[in-house]
Amino acid sequence: MFKREISQKILDLSEKFPVITVTGPRQSGKTTLLTCRQDGYIPPPPLLILGTPKG
Repeated sequence: MFKREISQKILDLSEKFPVITVTGPRQSGKTTLLTCRQDGYIPPPPLLILGTPKG
């Protein structure tokens, strides 16, 4: 897993705002970025993934 520079910024913003939107192209690591914890224990945020359901 790579250390991403944006990780700390997301953590800082999550303390100031109740909702953070992460957008980007398909398969660019958005969900991985939000679910992986590299700096110790951080309570997982509620995660809502918007998209077209497969099936």
